[in-house]
Order: sequence, then C-alpha cells, then structure tokens
Amino acid sequence: MGRRRSKRKPPPKRKAIEPLDIQFTCPFCNSEKSCEVIMDHGRKIGQITCNICQEDFTTTINALTEALDVYNEWIDECDKANENPNQVERSALSRTRDESDSDDDD
Repeated sequence: MGRRRSKRKPPPKRKAIEPLDIQFTCPFCNSEKSCEVIMDHGRKIGQITCNICQEDFTTTINALTEALDVYNEWIDECDKANENPNQVERSALSRTRDESDSDDDD
C-alpha cells in the first residue's frame, strides 16, 4: 500500500507589469504622443515638452513622482489658467498700479 498522491495546484501565473507611458497628448496642439517627460531626480525637477509646438512645463518632483504625475499637473495648471484667464493680467496690472501709486507719494 502506498501513500496517496498530493494534488498540488500549480502556482498562479504572474501578470506582466506594463510600464507607464512617458509620452502624452499635447493639450495645446492635440498631437498624440508628442509630449515627452524628462525626470531629473538629482535636481528634483520634472519637465514635459511638446516636440511639435515646443510648449513646455516644469515642476518639482519627489522620489514617488511618475511621468504621469507631471503630465497631470500640467493639465491641471492649463485648466486653472482657462478658468480664470484674466487673473494673471489683473495681478500684473494691480502691481503696476501699486508701483505707480508709491511713486506718486514721493
């Protein structure tokens, strides 16, 4: 009499992890995969540049930041600028008014 055979299941197959994209669609010229992200972890700077229209965006990064995070920050900044298009102009205009008022006081 022999021992019963063990009915072991084979280990589950591992799923292949796909790397995240580093090329994205440009929000200005709508060219697909024309924006490339360059991550400089030494300087803690992430830069994305469009190869077609030459638009670029630079932001600070940390050790956990991925290329997708830099692209999302760029899109968020574009949306924020589109929501308040006159805000940048107003702030610059108010600074010039403040400077001219201070010159008048002298």
